[in-house]
Amino acid sequence: MVEDEYLGHLLGITANALTRKASNNLQDFDLTIRQIGVLKALYRENGLTSSELGERLGSDSSTVMALVDQLEKKGWIRREFSLKDRRIRHLVLTEKAQFKKESLVNRVEKMNRDLINQLSDEELVSMKKALHKILRFALDD
Repeated sequence: MVEDEYLGHLLGITANALTRKASNNLQDFDLTIRQIGVLKALYRENGLTSSELGERLGSDSSTVMALVDQLEKKGWIRREFSLKDRRIRHLVLTEKAQFKKESLVNRVEKMNRDLINQLSDEELVSMKKALHKILRFALDD
C-alpha cells in the first residue's frame, strides 16, 4: 500500500490509478477519460463551441483544443461553422459518436457503479463533500 503522509500525493496516486483502470476498461473504444468527458458534454449539448466546452469541463483552451483535435482525428467529432457567424465553429458529434453512444455510456456508467460500490452510502456522501472542499481550495488563487 502507498504511504499516505501527504494528502495531495495520495489523491494524485489515486487519480492516476483510476485513470489507468478506466483506460484499460475503455481500450476497445480507443478513448481516454478526458476525451470521454468531452463526449459526455457533447452528448448533453451537441454543438458547443470550444470555449463553451472549456467552461463545462473546467479546462483551459489549450487543453480543450488538444482534446478536440484528438477526437476529430479519431472520427468522434467534427467542427462546423456557425450559420450566424462564420468566425464561430461548433463541435458536433459524428455518426460514429452517435452510433457508439449507448455502449460507451453503459460502459462508463458500469465503471462508475463499480467504483461507488466500494463505499457505503455514508462514505460516498462524506467523500464527495471532502473532495468538493479540496477542489475549492485548489481552485482558490
